[in-house]
Amino acid sequence: MVPIITFVSVFILNIFTLYAYYNSKTLGVQDIPNERSMHKKTTKKSAGVVFVIITIFSMLFLKFFLNVEIKYFYPLLLGIGFTSTLGLFDDIYKLSSVFRFVTELVFFFFLGYFFLPEFQILGLNLFQNQLFNYAILSVYFVFIINITNFMDGIDMYLSLILFVVIINFSMISSYFLLQEYTFYILSVGILAFLFFNSPPAKLFMGDSGSLPLGFLIAILPFFHSKPTVEIAEIGFLVPVFLIDGISTIVKRIFHKKNIFLAHREHLYQRISDSIFTKKQTAIIFSLFNLGGGIIYFLFYNKSVNFVLLLTGNLVLYQSLYFYLNKKCRLEKKGK
Repeated sequence: MVPIITFVSVFILNIFTLYAYYNSKTLGVQDIPNERSMHKKTTKKSAGVVFVIITIFSMLFLKFFLNVEIKYFYPLLLGIGFTSTLGLFDDIYKLSSVFRFVTELVFFFFLGYFFLPEFQILGLNLFQNQLFNYAILSVYFVFIINITNFMDGIDMYLSLILFVVIINFSMISSYFLLQEYTFYILSVGILAFLFFNSPPAKLFMGDSGSLPLGFLIAILPFFHSKPTVEIAEIGFLVPVFLIDGISTIVKRIFHKKNIFLAHREHLYQRISDSIFTKKQTAIIFSLFNLGGGIIYFLFYNKSVNFVLLLTGNLVLYQSLYFYLNKKCRLEKKGK
């Protein structure tokens, strides 16, 4: 088990660095609110780069100075570094969506091809040609990373989800994820970040933080103790993200709206506007997400077919989405 001194030192380092970043008059990117924003005043963003840099340097120190074995060290290091750098450039320069997606697709194709093992989707190996399989894997990474980015719209939400995902993964794989140093150190950093991100937020993580968190969520199925990697397990890890994200994208396409433009149409945003406070919404939606891990834990080991269980899980969450969506509309009409 990681010694308590690691927790304390990493936590204090994050707190002091975030505090210095918050008070710096020269460092930082300002997020100026507009009609689509969930915040009302200008707030410094890109704080995600703080806990990402501390995580990366901690990984390097553990690997090369203490000779600690870190599972998937190179894909984690490259993936976290790439997504945070891309996110930081996006925070500063507002990169075009096309450039971002193409860059991500190319990067994750090569990351998967050179560093990650073979995988399955719903128990199937889709193509005999591994190049096609890793092209599919690249699309999977880009999709989960950007869905996660879409969910970073209210204070605390994405930070809390990380801890819920760790619990869900532990229920799905019977493996306590915080035994992995990378996730342990990052979780400590996120815990420190919550002090600055609790409503009303003093700092936002920005794309420099949300993109690497999305990458870490996407790569989780590869840490499962089973001999075969099943990436469809993501449906139990972040069902709320998937249902809210996909449903909103489909609705915007149906109404001929640009899915890449910022908006306030995600369910969690509308709930926060009409029914609950930001903090209540973040906590409630994070707790909803726990259901995916609980459903897997209760039923998969009872010899329930994986595809059937995943379908039932997503149908349940889609039904919950429809119910809350209707409640939102009624609440809005009542006002």
